[in-house]
Amino acid sequence: VRALQEIRVTKPTKDVYVTGETLDKTGMVVTAVYSNNDTADVTEDAQVTGFDSTTAGQKTITVTYTENGVVKTATFDVTVIGLVQFDDAVLRSNAAANSEQLPAGYVNDGGAAWAFDDSAHWWHSRYQDTPADYEVESGHPSADNPIWIQTGFDGVQYIKKITYLPRYDKTNGQGRIKDYQIAIANLEDPMAAPTDDDFTVVKTGVLLSQAEEQTIMLDEFTAATHVRLIVTSLYDPVPDSEEDDYIAVQRIKIFGTVVNDITLTPPAKTSYSADENELNLEGMKVEAAYSDGSIVDVTGKVGITGFDPNPAATGDQTITVSYAGKSKTFVVNVEAAPVTMTGIEATPSKTEYTLGEDLQLTVKAVYSNGTKETVADGYTVSGYDNTKTGQQ
Repeated sequence: VRALQEIRVTKPTKDVYVTGETLDKTGMVVTAVYSNNDTADVTEDAQVTGFDSTTAGQKTITVTYTENGVVKTATFDVTVIGLVQFDDAVLRSNAAANSEQLPAGYVNDGGAAWAFDDSAHWWHSRYQDTPADYEVESGHPSADNPIWIQTGFDGVQYIKKITYLPRYDKTNGQGRIKDYQIAIANLEDPMAAPTDDDFTVVKTGVLLSQAEEQTIMLDEFTAATHVRLIVTSLYDPVPDSEEDDYIAVQRIKIFGTVVNDITLTPPAKTSYSADENELNLEGMKVEAAYSDGSIVDVTGKVGITGFDPNPAATGDQTITVSYAGKSKTFVVNVEAAPVTMTGIEATPSKTEYTLGEDLQLTVKAVYSNGTKETVADGYTVSGYDNTKTGQQ
């Protein structure tokens, strides 16, 4: 009779959370191991406890499986990061939209910048008067008529959550956002104005039809110098009206995290031959220290530059490891590749001989560095017989 000996857990794919998120068990596999070496997938029957995202920090998750009165447990760790709100003043100073209504007498209402104000001001997409050359009329937003509002951070930030307050008035055509996209840009000069081509969509979704605060959560922390909210449809508050419908949004807030620094444990291998064209990162570890005090292993998310596999590039090379605008370096040494003989070339000086005449050859050794050298001895020749006539 087989008996349960242990359980083995493959941890979920997602191992970094923000406060308020729920545990995502996607990718988790729980395997029961028995006394007769049998195994079984018991993921669906295992219990998971210990996840708490109300506070930031490292959390130890316990997986428990019980069979025939035998209880076995295993654990894995996840990290919960506390979100910080990015400066409203910076967001206001970088605000822009492709449609904004500035009605006469309402100088503190309608412009894009007011969407990032903490007062009772609004950004309105244009619904009356003549739009400027760069603007579109609100109407009904669609994929062919997107209306957007954007801002920038004066640098690279890692964003995770966006909230805003919609406005809703059935008598005034103020439409709630339905279908949306979030797009991000990363400019070398974060103070430059991005173009449409600079943006990449990282999130699409459908918002609820409600007047309460809306929350958009990105799937992961996303590096950006600029972020754009794109509206492609509304919940139409006035079904019989098209020209009066417009978007009204206030108090857009953007949350993310700030990486204070990174620490680097260099890889074990630091000496290379010039014929090795790939950096060996075994043993390397990179950890990010976040503003809330969390320490997270980000080894698989870093950028690496500086390694030159060119055979001519011998000597020390400085390798730069970067994450979230922070970088550390380590040094590798590249030595000239050992030269080995890879083959020979044999070229006869003539192809017609008389009986008794010795074969006349030029023999060259071919080396791994591409050079060739004539050799006078050390080789053997077969197949030539100067006592016979005919083709050999």
